[in-house]
Amino acid sequence: MMHYLESELVDLIKTNGSIFDFIGDTVLDGVWYWNLEKPEDEWMNKRFWINLGYDPATMPHASSSWQRLIFPEDLIQSKNLLQAHLADPHVSYDLTVRYRHFRGTVSWIRFRGTAIRNEAGKPIRMLGIHTDITELMDKNSILDACNSAADIGYWDLDIVSGKLYWSEVTRRIHEVPNDFEPNVEQAIQFYVEGESREKISAAVEQSILDGMGYDLKLQIKTFNGEKKWVRSLGKADLHEGRPVRMYGTFQNITKSQKAEEHLNEMLQVYEKQNDRLKNFSYIVAHNLRTHAGNIKSLLDLQSSNPEAIEVSEMLRLLRSTSGNLLETIDNLTDVAMMNATVGDELIEVRLFDVAESIINTLNLNNTDNYSFVNKIEKEVKVKAIPAYIDSILLNLLSNAQKYRKLSQPGEVVISSFEDQNFVEIQITDNGQGIDMERNRHKLFGMYRTFHRHPEARGLGLFITKNQVEAIGGEIFVDSVLNEGTTFKLKFKK
Repeated sequence: MMHYLESELVDLIKTNGSIFDFIGDTVLDGVWYWNLEKPEDEWMNKRFWINLGYDPATMPHASSSWQRLIFPEDLIQSKNLLQAHLADPHVSYDLTVRYRHFRGTVSWIRFRGTAIRNEAGKPIRMLGIHTDITELMDKNSILDACNSAADIGYWDLDIVSGKLYWSEVTRRIHEVPNDFEPNVEQAIQFYVEGESREKISAAVEQSILDGMGYDLKLQIKTFNGEKKWVRSLGKADLHEGRPVRMYGTFQNITKSQKAEEHLNEMLQVYEKQNDRLKNFSYIVAHNLRTHAGNIKSLLDLQSSNPEAIEVSEMLRLLRSTSGNLLETIDNLTDVAMMNATVGDELIEVRLFDVAESIINTLNLNNTDNYSFVNKIEKEVKVKAIPAYIDSILLNLLSNAQKYRKLSQPGEVVISSFEDQNFVEIQITDNGQGIDMERNRHKLFGMYRTFHRHPEARGLGLFITKNQVEAIGGEIFVDSVLNEGTTFKLKFKK
């Protein structure tokens, strides 16, 4: 039953034209009434034309007057939907189209209408309204542009129907074809198996249970097989305790994640360099003070008691002490030069060629029963400072030869292993080995020696480790006393 106020309003509209004009001009952005039996006859109210920037007095009441302003592809869509609505009233005549505004800009109009039928059910008129959504569409366009530039997409899941919607950016991040229709199971499968997939599955399940949101950095593998880092945000809507909808955003953060990882790597390098410089300053202070103190003690002794020591003996002691001082300065210079070149640019170095050159050099003085076996793959390359690679391999190979067991033929084997990002070099010998239980903690310390040898200075492994780390590598040691040693070097490709 019609409410009495509704009935009163209907009567007012029938008898008072200003009421109809008020509704058309203030509530709506345009009203039209179309004679389907004479398709060229169509009435449009003033607001219809004013909203599009035209003077209503100059615009004829004809369907052709608005059809020439609508985008051609939208006109085709409008006509197709109109035919469907006229054939079946259950088909809603509701669509968004673009008009060309008088200023030349685009006006986005929501087009809604209903057919008026005669007693036989034949459509004879169409009544419709316009709603200007240009401002909303412009804002959405700006938002979409910003999201596209920032690689941020969104998604929306109707939990009841299971229908999942991906925005254009979300589809682009996943690199799916145009006809791909996502579902929840497929969406989860895009996450890299293991930690990423387990985290997103747990987060979705928890959100469905309690409606709480999640914000995760995870890895996906796209439709084309590329791995990407993404930031995935999501939240479930609950109705009477039951989940009905989930929605969220999806951002490609691969570049920023790699930049962050690179920054962290650089910070680690700088921290190690800082530690080396601190260690170097302590060594300089301690070692030079020791030698300077010895010289001062000898001079003080000579000054306080000239007869206590003969001149020749004094000169011998001074010569020995000064020689030790010069040796220490040489050693410290080696370390200082290593730290000074840390900033050099890393370039590709072919490891097989470097190892082969060093082996040839060592073989020139190889009069003993000792052999080098180079099993490095010929095409293996690493990013490094060439002088460092020469120094690292020379030190480790010469050490293997130097600390061999004289009781049996000596051998050192150099081999390589690689994965997608790293190359590992293994240098294995059958020499004297190192007691790792006693020496593991001091293996790479300065002035540490583990075997008696006239050429041992205790600097080789210290410098080697620092050079390996300075170019972003790692060094590990496995050794058994009297059986042999394996050094493992890990470098970036």
